Amino acid sequence: MLDRSSVYAIARDITRLKQAEEQLDTLRSELAHVSRQTTIGAMTASIAHEIRQPLTSIAANANAGLRWLNAAEPKLAEVQTALSRVVRDTRRIDEVITSIRTTFGKKTGEKRLVNVRLLVGEVLALTQHELNSKQILLSNRISADLPGVAGDRVQLQQVLVNLIVNAVEAMSAVTERERWLTIDSSINGSEITVSVADTGSGIEATKIGQVFEPFFTTKSEGMGLGLFICRSIVEAHGGKLSISPNTPLGTVVHLALPSAEADRNG
Repeated sequence: MLDRSSVYAIARDITRLKQAEEQLDTLRSELAHVSRQTTIGAMTASIAHEIRQPLTSIAANANAGLRWLNAAEPKLAEVQTALSRVVRDTRRIDEVITSIRTTFGKKTGEKRLVNVRLLVGEVLALTQHELNSKQILLSNRISADLPGVAGDRVQLQQVLVNLIVNAVEAMSAVTERERWLTIDSSINGSEITVSVADTGSGIEATKIGQVFEPFFTTKSEGMGLGLFICRSIVEAHGGKLSISPNTPLGTVVHLALPSAEADRNG
């Protein structure tokens, strides 16, 4: 039979577990919210990039149709072809806009001091299910004495969540070797770098320079916006996002941010 102290200890542990679950739910909600509102900020450039070509085609075909109509002997077949191309390109624009599912959210939070080690710990808690379900082995090498960075904690969480989920997906098809996710850190002067490495199949050398472009994706159902949005967030924090091959296999994404002290002095 349990004594009174044991009952109290169990009750205390249950309370702590519930509090931890509530905190994780809050973090997930904040991440979903900031993902929506951050996407809006990046979409202006993304939409312009994607619809410029069909808009150019629409203008060209409309002008061609007018020329055929204004000819001494109007050629209706050519006009019909030009108008069909206009309809085709209009549909393309509609598909692009429809595929960008964003909703407006609250204003971006102010920059605050962010503990990088705690930030990584929060993100790993949020992505633990993905790691477990895909049997990913984790190596967390984040230094305990990293200086803080100035930023929006939730936005930086969103960046790391995206990087980790991408790494997990890159390893999902790996069956002949262990799947390792390695989170590492380094300090170079006033710059802090967090690296997310996977042991997936890697990215073709010819495509590495394209991965941060809007709408570029290697996924059959991807929109090609994740890394583009991540880079937009990181650059808004005065940092940079880069990618390189892992050794012997896989990919490493490097998230570099100025320390809070460097940010104040800058």
